[in-house]
Amino acid sequence: MKLQWTDRYEMRRIAGEFVLVPRGDWILRIREPLVINETAAEVLQMIRNGCDSKELLLGQLCKEYEATETEITEDLNGILKKMQQSGVLFLI
Repeated sequence: MKLQWTDRYEMRRIAGEFVLVPRGDWILRIREPLVINETAAEVLQMIRNGCDSKELLLGQLCKEYEATETEITEDLNGILKKMQQSGVLFLI
């Protein structure tokens, strides 16, 4: 399965925070932007740059944070689940 960023949101950095702002018709559905942490913003940027599977993301994050897969997996699963539920990502 591949992860894909939708065009429903635009990621911005506002006042030092990462914010996902709804676009198009999603403005009417989502009344508030989603505030995400730096790690979630990094994961989304990696997906937008072509890192489109959980395994690739896991490998990149392990390298960057010098951590084991076990240490990263729970956080990554939480980020991906939240982003899928919010309509930011979808699986193809």
